[in-house]
Amino acid sequence: MGYTRADWSEHFSDGRGFRRLGDEERGLLVEHAPAPEGGRALDACCGSGEMAAYLASLGYTVDAADFAEGALERARQEHPGLGRVLSSDHGAAGRLRSQITAPRR
Repeated sequence: MGYTRADWSEHFSDGRGFRRLGDEERGLLVEHAPAPEGGRALDACCGSGEMAAYLASLGYTVDAADFAEGALERARQEHPGLGRVLSSDHGAAGRLRSQITAPRR
């Protein structure tokens, strides 16, 4: 038995979440993954958007995706300047994939 999309959406809509991003993890990201100029990041399964927001604070342009609408609503509310917060349904994932793999001009 596993969690469904509706279960995860309810989890986040009810204000529940997971352990916050700690100082040690933040330090590791700063040390080992500094944002290159024009750097992009994809936060798949973004939940409430905490990691995506932190990566953006480091200088990345971040796309955040989750399949639970409740998680996406929280990410949008808690981090209004986050940028693109996408549903990972097949249509959005396909559009995102084409944007990621499209050659830069």
